[in-house]
Amino acid sequence: MHTRRKPTYRELDRKLLAALAAFDAGRYAPVDSELGRHAVPDMEQLRITELPEYWDLVYECILLAREDPVASFRPPNPPKSTKHKSISDLPLWAFSIYHEEREKELYFKFCLREHKDGTHYVHIDCHESQPK
Repeated sequence: MHTRRKPTYRELDRKLLAALAAFDAGRYAPVDSELGRHAVPDMEQLRITELPEYWDLVYECILLAREDPVASFRPPNPPKSTKHKSISDLPLWAFSIYHEEREKELYFKFCLREHKDGTHYVHIDCHESQPK
């Protein structure tokens, strides 16, 4: 089975910076056109009732991951592909961070997709970390 090499600090930081830039430009959305498959269950688990609060939390997670991208990077082991057809050709970027306000370890996962208008953040998950 092919395994991807471990990304460097610089590569991880660039991915997180691209994610932040996409958010700042308003180019972010859940992987599914409807929120029900991932975002709604994540919001319920996190006790979030408003979508803007959820997106704020995702943004905060990206900022926190930038503090130590290598330590917070959580590649699937073994490497997994996504079941989402729209992002099947894109690498998954997964991180786990400690969120002090929530007093929880949070896991989030995303892809970056290039479009004519720039990089888009394609959101998959943001929820409490689960033990392996």
